[in-house]
Amino acid sequence: MKILQLISLLVPALMIAGPVYGHVTGIEHPAGPFHTILGIDHILIVLAIAAALGIVAYRQR
Repeated sequence: MKILQLISLLVPALMIAGPVYGHVTGIEHPAGPFHTILGIDHILIVLAIAAALGIVAYRQR
């Protein structure tokens, strides 16, 4: 239940944080407050890390 309270406090803070800029790729691009959650580059990295950890966990069995 405490995690829901934390999320309910963090989401509005992210919404009012204002525009932020994404990674420097030669061209600065506005990313918005949810870039770290919904940005395709972040999603791919999280999936890659999860796959690597899954492989390590499988090999240690």
